[in-house]
Amino acid sequence: MTVGYENLRGQSLDDRVRLGVPNQGRLAEDARRALGWEEWSAGTRLLRFDRAHATVYLARSTDLPRLVAAGLLDGCLTGQDYVTEAGAGDRLVTIADLGVQRSSICVVERDDENSVDLRKAQAILVSQYPETARRWARQQGPDRRVRVVAIDGAAEMYVSSGMADLGIDAVMTGETLRANGMRVREKLFESSGRVYAALDLVENPIRLQAFLDFVGCLGGGR
Repeated sequence: MTVGYENLRGQSLDDRVRLGVPNQGRLAEDARRALGWEEWSAGTRLLRFDRAHATVYLARSTDLPRLVAAGLLDGCLTGQDYVTEAGAGDRLVTIADLGVQRSSICVVERDDENSVDLRKAQAILVSQYPETARRWARQQGPDRRVRVVAIDGAAEMYVSSGMADLGIDAVMTGETLRANGMRVREKLFESSGRVYAALDLVENPIRLQAFLDFVGCLGGGR
């Protein structure tokens, strides 16, 4: 969900904004370099720090959308893939697309003569996005047999080796797929690093303005 905000200037701040940022991974590296916050240095052991009128919490990218949806954070910086995986898209508002870690979340398969026929045999589907995979499997219809196996790593190795029939993974350039004899079967959605706010925050103009003022630095300010 994406909304626009106007005419919210001039409000006062009651308490601190709570922003979650990824504690590791490529998105964390991109955002850390862009922001240049001294407290958020590579290899930091800090779990949280205060900056301006906000408290910044470092957590796993996969946890952040769930924390915002539960009301434990006012907003977060994470990927659209993790928001979709958490099933939290209806409770988070997109504030800004940072344009980093752009990818397509796709169903992938081996690039051979025959595409996997889900009507004839049970297919093994591996993914680091198991809930997204289960939703996709249900959408294929009641006569389709798909067994979802959750993994932590990239799906390409399991599919290309024949251990699995299908995978759902993030595809950036497609070079890894081509190098391993694979192809995209279906593109599900686009993902990138984005700033999100809790939907409930929209109903509180004072806290919303404080959040917008703070995350404005993500556009290049300090």
